[in-house]
Amino acid sequence: MPVQVYQVTGSTLLVGLLSASEFALILLLAFVGGAYAASVDKRKMLRLTEIGQTLVMIFFGFSTKSIFSFILSSAGRGFDMISGVFRMTIWSQTIPHYLRGRLARLEMISYTSGPKLGDAEAGIVPTLFSVRTSIVSGGILCVVGTAVISALIPQFIRYHGSEGIKQKDIEEAMRETETKSLLVE
Repeated sequence: MPVQVYQVTGSTLLVGLLSASEFALILLLAFVGGAYAASVDKRKMLRLTEIGQTLVMIFFGFSTKSIFSFILSSAGRGFDMISGVFRMTIWSQTIPHYLRGRLARLEMISYTSGPKLGDAEAGIVPTLFSVRTSIVSGGILCVVGTAVISALIPQFIRYHGSEGIKQKDIEEAMRETETKSLLVE
Protein backbone atom coordinates (compact mmCIF):
# COMPACT_ATOMS: atom_id res chain seq x y z
CA MET A 1 0.00 0.00 0.00
CA PRO A 2 2.71 2.52 0.72
CA VAL A 3 4.00 2.04 -2.83
CA GLN A 4 0.63 2.87 -4.37
CA VAL A 5 0.09 5.84 -2.03
CA TYR A 6 3.47 7.17 -3.17
CA GLN A 7 2.67 6.47 -6.84
CA VAL A 8 -0.67 8.26 -6.60
CA THR A 9 0.48 11.20 -4.47
CA GLY A 10 4.23 11.48 -4.93
CA SER A 11 4.32 12.45 -1.26
CA THR A 12 6.54 10.77 1.30
CA LEU A 13 4.64 12.76 3.94
CA LEU A 14 1.40 10.93 3.09
CA VAL A 15 3.21 7.59 3.20
CA GLY A 16 4.39 8.49 6.70
CA LEU A 17 0.90 9.64 7.71
CA LEU A 18 -0.45 6.31 6.49
CA SER A 19 1.75 4.49 9.01
CA ALA A 20 0.80 6.99 11.71
CA SER A 21 -2.89 6.39 11.00
CA GLU A 22 -2.39 2.69 11.64
CA PHE A 23 -0.86 3.51 15.03
CA ALA A 24 -3.76 5.86 15.82
CA LEU A 25 -6.25 3.09 15.03
CA ILE A 26 -4.38 0.69 17.31
CA LEU A 27 -4.54 3.20 20.14
CA LEU A 28 -8.23 3.88 19.59
CA LEU A 29 -9.19 0.22 19.34
CA ALA A 30 -7.08 -0.78 22.34
CA PHE A 31 -9.52 0.97 24.64
CA VAL A 32 -12.79 -0.28 23.15
CA GLY A 33 -11.98 -3.39 21.09
CA GLY A 34 -12.18 -5.99 23.85
CA ALA A 35 -15.37 -4.64 25.38
CA TYR A 36 -17.00 -4.42 21.98
CA ALA A 37 -15.88 -7.93 21.02
CA ALA A 38 -17.48 -9.28 24.19
CA SER A 39 -20.87 -7.75 23.41
CA VAL A 40 -21.54 -8.76 19.77
CA ASP A 41 -21.92 -11.89 17.63
CA LYS A 42 -18.27 -12.56 16.92
CA ARG A 43 -18.77 -14.82 13.90
CA LYS A 44 -21.00 -12.29 12.17
CA MET A 45 -18.64 -9.40 12.95
CA LEU A 46 -15.64 -11.40 11.77
CA ARG A 47 -17.32 -12.03 8.42
CA LEU A 48 -18.38 -8.39 8.13
CA THR A 49 -14.91 -7.05 8.92
CA GLU A 50 -13.28 -9.43 6.43
CA ILE A 51 -15.77 -8.42 3.73
CA GLY A 52 -15.28 -4.75 4.64
CA GLN A 53 -11.50 -5.03 4.45
CA THR A 54 -11.66 -6.74 1.06
CA LEU A 55 -14.07 -4.19 -0.40
CA VAL A 56 -12.05 -1.27 0.94
CA MET A 57 -8.89 -2.66 -0.63
CA ILE A 58 -10.61 -3.14 -3.99
CA PHE A 59 -11.76 0.51 -3.89
CA PHE A 60 -8.26 1.51 -2.74
CA GLY A 61 -6.90 -0.09 -5.89
CA PHE A 62 -9.16 2.09 -8.04
CA SER A 63 -8.51 5.28 -6.05
CA THR A 64 -6.73 8.09 -7.88
CA LYS A 65 -7.13 10.87 -5.28
CA SER A 66 -4.60 10.99 -2.48
CA ILE A 67 -7.12 11.71 0.27
CA PHE A 68 -9.27 8.74 -0.77
CA SER A 69 -6.21 6.49 -0.95
CA PHE A 70 -5.24 7.58 2.54
CA ILE A 71 -8.75 7.09 4.00
CA LEU A 72 -9.30 3.73 2.31
CA SER A 73 -5.89 2.42 3.32
CA SER A 74 -6.46 3.45 6.93
CA ALA A 75 -9.92 1.87 6.88
CA GLY A 76 -8.49 -1.37 5.49
CA ARG A 77 -5.92 -1.53 8.26
CA GLY A 78 -8.66 -0.79 10.80
CA PHE A 79 -10.82 -3.63 9.49
CA ASP A 80 -7.81 -5.94 9.68
CA MET A 81 -7.15 -5.04 13.32
CA ILE A 82 -10.81 -5.44 14.27
CA SER A 83 -11.03 -8.84 12.58
CA GLY A 84 -7.89 -9.86 14.49
CA VAL A 85 -9.61 -9.06 17.80
CA PHE A 86 -12.61 -11.18 16.81
CA ARG A 87 -10.46 -14.08 15.54
CA MET A 88 -8.48 -14.24 18.76
CA THR A 89 -11.63 -13.91 20.89
CA ILE A 90 -13.31 -16.76 19.03
CA TRP A 91 -10.11 -18.80 19.31
CA SER A 92 -9.78 -18.36 23.07
CA GLN A 93 -13.47 -18.95 23.80
CA THR A 94 -14.18 -21.97 21.64
CA ILE A 95 -11.08 -24.14 21.18
CA PRO A 96 -10.77 -26.91 23.78
CA HIS A 97 -7.41 -27.07 25.51
CA TYR A 98 -6.58 -30.52 24.12
CA LEU A 99 -6.79 -29.15 20.54
CA ARG A 100 -4.90 -25.90 21.05
CA GLY A 101 -1.46 -27.20 20.08
CA ARG A 102 -2.67 -28.78 16.86
CA LEU A 103 -4.78 -25.81 15.88
CA ALA A 104 -2.03 -23.36 16.79
CA ARG A 105 0.22 -25.14 14.29
CA LEU A 106 -2.46 -24.90 11.60
CA GLU A 107 -2.96 -21.22 12.37
CA MET A 108 0.78 -20.62 12.19
CA ILE A 109 0.88 -22.30 8.76
CA SER A 110 -1.98 -20.06 7.66
CA TYR A 111 -0.34 -16.89 9.00
CA THR A 112 3.00 -17.69 7.41
CA SER A 113 1.86 -19.10 4.05
CA GLY A 114 -1.00 -16.65 3.36
CA PRO A 115 1.25 -13.58 3.26
CA LYS A 116 3.75 -15.47 1.09
CA LEU A 117 1.02 -16.12 -1.49
CA GLY A 118 0.12 -12.44 -1.28
CA ASP A 119 3.79 -11.49 -1.70
CA ALA A 120 4.01 -13.67 -4.81
CA GLU A 121 0.87 -12.04 -6.26
CA ALA A 122 2.18 -8.59 -5.32
CA GLY A 123 5.43 -9.30 -7.17
CA ILE A 124 4.17 -11.08 -10.27
CA VAL A 125 1.03 -9.10 -11.15
CA PRO A 126 2.57 -5.59 -11.01
CA THR A 127 5.49 -6.82 -13.11
CA LEU A 128 3.10 -8.08 -15.78
CA PHE A 129 0.43 -5.38 -15.43
CA SER A 130 0.43 -2.61 -12.77
CA VAL A 131 0.34 -2.01 -9.02
CA ARG A 132 -3.32 -0.98 -9.28
CA THR A 133 -4.18 -4.25 -11.08
CA SER A 134 -2.33 -6.17 -8.37
CA ILE A 135 -4.30 -4.53 -5.55
CA VAL A 136 -7.69 -4.91 -7.23
CA SER A 137 -7.08 -8.48 -8.40
CA GLY A 138 -5.76 -9.43 -4.95
CA GLY A 139 -8.99 -8.22 -3.35
CA ILE A 140 -11.09 -10.04 -5.93
CA LEU A 141 -9.06 -13.23 -5.42
CA CYS A 142 -9.74 -13.00 -1.67
CA VAL A 143 -13.49 -12.77 -2.32
CA VAL A 144 -13.41 -15.67 -4.79
CA GLY A 145 -11.22 -17.81 -2.52
CA THR A 146 -13.51 -17.23 0.46
CA ALA A 147 -16.57 -18.09 -1.64
CA VAL A 148 -14.95 -21.31 -2.90
CA ILE A 149 -13.91 -22.41 0.59
CA SER A 150 -17.36 -21.55 1.96
CA ALA A 151 -19.00 -23.61 -0.79
CA LEU A 152 -16.65 -26.57 -0.34
CA ILE A 153 -16.67 -26.55 3.46
CA PRO A 154 -20.01 -25.07 4.64
CA GLN A 155 -19.29 -26.25 8.20
CA PHE A 156 -16.98 -23.22 8.57
CA ILE A 157 -19.93 -20.87 8.17
CA ARG A 158 -22.25 -22.92 10.42
CA TYR A 159 -19.67 -23.55 13.16
CA HIS A 160 -20.61 -21.70 16.32
CA GLY A 161 -18.16 -23.10 18.86
CA SER A 162 -20.62 -24.52 21.39
CA GLU A 163 -18.83 -27.90 21.30
CA GLY A 164 -15.56 -26.22 22.20
CA ILE A 165 -17.18 -24.18 24.96
CA LYS A 166 -18.82 -27.30 26.45
CA GLN A 167 -15.51 -29.17 26.34
CA LYS A 168 -13.70 -26.25 27.99
CA ASP A 169 -16.34 -26.16 30.75
CA ILE A 170 -15.85 -29.88 31.39
CA GLU A 171 -12.06 -29.46 31.51
CA GLU A 172 -12.34 -26.53 33.93
CA ALA A 173 -14.70 -28.50 36.21
CA MET A 174 -12.29 -31.45 36.20
CA ARG A 175 -9.36 -29.14 36.97
CA GLU A 176 -11.25 -27.58 39.89
CA THR A 177 -12.14 -31.02 41.26
CA GLU A 178 -8.50 -32.11 41.03
CA THR A 179 -7.34 -28.91 42.76
CA LYS A 180 -9.86 -29.35 45.60
CA SER A 181 -8.86 -32.98 46.10
CA LEU A 182 -5.19 -31.98 46.32
CA LEU A 183 -6.01 -29.31 48.92
CA VAL A 184 -8.01 -31.79 51.05
CA GLU A 185 -5.17 -34.34 51.11
